[in-house]
Amino acid sequence: MAFIQNAKGDFFGSIETSLESNKFLKNENNVIAKKILTSNYNNIANASNSLKSFDSALVYYKKAIRYADNDEAKYICYNNIGDVLISQGNLKLAKTYLEKAIHAENIDNYARALNNFAKAKYLDDKNYNPLPEIVKALEIRKKQEIILI
Repeated sequence: MAFIQNAKGDFFGSIETSLESNKFLKNENNVIAKKILTSNYNNIANASNSLKSFDSALVYYKKAIRYADNDEAKYICYNNIGDVLISQGNLKLAKTYLEKAIHAENIDNYARALNNFAKAKYLDDKNYNPLPEIVKALEIRKKQEIILI
């Protein structure tokens, strides 16, 4: 429900639903509970980011990482943190997180991270040419048919 609310632009409702569902997770060390907590905290952070509540988004992305039980889930969070830090103008720290995110094995996650990493490097150094990486990310997305226009 929270993910649908987020996708439909009901960011406050999405946050509320995710927080409410967390109350039902009694054992935070349970494998399924960890996956749900990772997902819920990532969702809360995404909604917070959409609301331009960047500091809150960072807090929740870091909570999501704490519960992540695999590297790929962490890479998604690192990419999202990097994206928020770009929005805040903290490009050096953004690059640090995005450098971790580009280790994603999932091709979709890799393409997103590569695009964001190139963006951060360009914004930090206007002499940097981001086009090869951006084009590579675009080609990956075309092959995966995940281009969002």
